[in-house]
Amino acid sequence: MAWKVVGANLFVQIETGTGRTVTHGRDAMHGRAADQREAAHLGIATGDPILAGAHEWSDADGVIVYGEWCLPQRLTIGYEYKI
Repeated sequence: MAWKVVGANLFVQIETGTGRTVTHGRDAMHGRAADQREAAHLGIATGDPILAGAHEWSDADGVIVYGEWCLPQRLTIGYEYKI
């Protein structure tokens, strides 16, 4: 499927490309040892600690977007929010 870029809003691009609207998201993260593939991409040794994560965006019909990522140690991530 060819994706048509419709401005900067990723959700608009997903809806335009799939005809579906993301209504739910889930992020999961855990610390673990890097496997050989991850270590090679991150420039670290196999077995070094990483933070691995996955995200799913879905609607009532199921998953629309799924992604995985991993970060090396000593890298800070943060979220801002209003209370």
